[in-house]
Amino acid sequence: YLKRACTEDETFGCYTLGKMHRDSREAQADALASMYFQKACDGGSIPACHDIALYYHQGKGVELNRDKAKLYFGRACEAGLNASCKIMRSDYSN
Repeated sequence: YLKRACTEDETFGCYTLGKMHRDSREAQADALASMYFQKACDGGSIPACHDIALYYHQGKGVELNRDKAKLYFGRACEAGLNASCKIMRSDYSN
């Protein structure tokens, strides 16, 4: 059900799949989680934007990219996600 929902651009399905892979121990878990978090974020899921930002920030499942991390933390922070705002202040303030 979740894969079909994600394929049909349901952000909840994509985000849930990302969390399932994040919490699993399978070999490709980080790469799969990042893929689903990215898709959910692109669809408007603010928690997914925070999670994909963490992956870019840590180079987990994706190539380390602080510019993308800042972009997605910023998007989540602007939407009111406090955890993203805290990271923006501590790690990305000029």
